[in-house]
Amino acid sequence: MPSGKYGYEHQRLRASLIAAAVGQLCILCHRLMLPGQPLDLDHTSDGRGYRGIVHTSCNRSEGARRGNRQRGKKVSVIFARVAARQPMKAKDPASPLIGGAPTEPGGSS
Repeated sequence: MPSGKYGYEHQRLRASLIAAAVGQLCILCHRLMLPGQPLDLDHTSDGRGYRGIVHTSCNRSEGARRGNRQRGKKVSVIFARVAARQPMKAKDPASPLIGGAPTEPGGSS
């Protein structure tokens, strides 16, 4: 049974709006919503309200993009903190990991 923001009230509202949404444009992709297509009741980004009925695929894609942006910001902050504490070391130019020792000028590579 769904809980939280996808509980009974959400499911009831979604069911009451689906029929009227068929034949309308999805607010996310601006394409027609057709009979038989999976449709969702889309939340506002803060989760406190609804934006309307949208294609399920559009809703999930938009949510994933938003989540990825949020995770990207967190990762950037973590990397910035780690970089501030641990300066990066230059690699040894003779290391085989970056192509071996440098060649002599005019020598073959």
